[in-house]
Amino acid sequence: MSGDFRLCILILWPLLGAGIGYRIGKKNRVARDYFADFVVIAEFLLVLAMFKALRGQGTPEFLLKGVCGLNLNLKLDGFREIYCTIAAFIWMMTTLISREYFRHYHNRNRYYAFVLPTLGATLGVFLSADLFTTFLFYQILSFTVFVGVAHDEKDVAVQAAQTYLAAELTGGCIVLMGLFRIYHLFGTLEIDAVKAGVLAMEERWPAYVAGALLFFGFGAKAGMFPLHFWMPRAHAGAPAPISTLLSSIITKTGVYGVLIVCGNIFFDNRTWGLFVIVLGTFTMLLGAFRALFDIHMKRILAFSSLSQIGFILIGVGAFCYLGEENQLAVRGTMLHMVNHSVIKLVLYLCAAIIYMKLHKLDLNEIRGYGHGKPLLHAAYLMGALGIAGIPFWNGYVSKTLLHEALVECAVYGSEFGEPVLILKVAEILFLLAGGITLAYMLKLYVCIFVERNPKNQEKYDELNGHYMGKLATVALIGAAVVPPALGMRPNLFLDRIADMGQGLINPEPLAHAVHYFSFQNMKGALISITVGILLYFLAVRKIFMRKNEEGVMEYVYLWPQWLDLEYILYRPIIFIIVPHICGVVCNVLDRPLLSELLKKIRIEPKWMKNRAQKRAEKEEQKKNEETKKRMGDHNKYR
Repeated sequence: MSGDFRLCILILWPLLGAGIGYRIGKKNRVARDYFADFVVIAEFLLVLAMFKALRGQGTPEFLLKGVCGLNLNLKLDGFREIYCTIAAFIWMMTTLISREYFRHYHNRNRYYAFVLPTLGATLGVFLSADLFTTFLFYQILSFTVFVGVAHDEKDVAVQAAQTYLAAELTGGCIVLMGLFRIYHLFGTLEIDAVKAGVLAMEERWPAYVAGALLFFGFGAKAGMFPLHFWMPRAHAGAPAPISTLLSSIITKTGVYGVLIVCGNIFFDNRTWGLFVIVLGTFTMLLGAFRALFDIHMKRILAFSSLSQIGFILIGVGAFCYLGEENQLAVRGTMLHMVNHSVIKLVLYLCAAIIYMKLHKLDLNEIRGYGHGKPLLHAAYLMGALGIAGIPFWNGYVSKTLLHEALVECAVYGSEFGEPVLILKVAEILFLLAGGITLAYMLKLYVCIFVERNPKNQEKYDELNGHYMGKLATVALIGAAVVPPALGMRPNLFLDRIADMGQGLINPEPLAHAVHYFSFQNMKGALISITVGILLYFLAVRKIFMRKNEEGVMEYVYLWPQWLDLEYILYRPIIFIIVPHICGVVCNVLDRPLLSELLKKIRIEPKWMKNRAQKRAEKEEQKKNEETKKRMGDHNKYR
């Protein structure tokens, strides 16, 4: 063991708090709730104090040798400092609202016993300095989150948790195969050493094969297409606090893995960069269209997360495509990660507050609930305007950088004589997806805060003034002030965050300051806003709303029910096709005819010899037992 042990404290404190809290909860539930609040508040303060103490001391590291034959390696730099702070902040706000949210739930002791270790594992991922450490905490996360998603124990929740775990374990197996290849190639899994090893290779394709495995494995945790199918199911089935953590921070552990892989293996590969841009564009559009079609608030937010992961992947592809001149793409990618985390915290807390009183999130059921609730109204607006990319909110800044990076890719490609049609189409679709984002957030806003419920409006109005407790109020206000605070002074806050964090991919500073509010930079946002308003009035109001039998306009779900990748592709492959293929193969290999054929052509694998020998021994043993039995019967009646 060597290095700065204080880095371990950040991981161990939530684990210790979970154990102590569980014992307290066996005797006093109220004391357990207060203790859980204390653990997360102390963790947030500990993160701030430790980073302040370590700043200016270089790059602190911690190394524990001999863990599964490898090393547990932690490191603290600017990016890791930012994301550990964000994770601790989000956990603090989510835990504060959990006491009120779970007031009428059972198994609350189990909830806290797993949600606190999830915080420790999340920090472990972000502090990891080698891929083995990342993988270790990545797998811990898969199992702790599984329990959180299944917390309700209803059929929907259990099935959602199973789907989540299947996707995560599949991604984990793919990552493990990539780790075997990386270790075979370079003899190490340290992130910095891997990049040096790739630079020293004459033929890089073996590293690219390993990198592709890691990319898709980590992409499963991020919710990237085609391993995105767990996201809407897990978000809809999980309690709102778990959905908040999933969307705002846990998916970012997968994005962190994607950044590590692309920044150290594919950092200057234009072909790979173009592939990731296309994949990101598809993910972005799929999530946006599904969110526009849906009529369940948490599923809309889940598909929104899928769409925003697509925006981030476009930035990842852009910084691979641009090589050393990728500062805009790197900064836009990192800032959109940060912005999406804090925005989704606000939006999911709003969903949690609505669900606490109504236990419903269908748009036709929660319609009009926001009337007379100014705090909920203002908080939702802060999140909605941020994610829609409206100027003076934080999402606008990162989307502007990503859009400029796409434009830069097209210019860069044309200089090398490469076809740039794909990049220009990606830019157009980028602006279209921004418009769809505004359309579905406007759909939620009008439904909850503008329209009136035809049946239950009086009942909803009676809740005004006492629809959430004090801790929920503190959490909602604390989360809602962040998006406008970051967006109104981007050079003061977001640029500093980008300066701190971009060293993970490219330490070279930006050559010039970005004038975010110039007309040239705002032009893309204005196009998206126009598209969004048109989509809302021409699509949402005209197509996705219809009169019911009573003559009242209501929201309708028009997405084809059969068009679900989990049920038309993944479950048939896993539960039908793969077992059937394995059964056929085993049946063929077990036939004597095949065995004789292989013997004639002098191909008899060792495993087949062993199988034939064991079969002969069993037959001989059976004959001996039958002989003994006959002799025993003969002696008995003799």
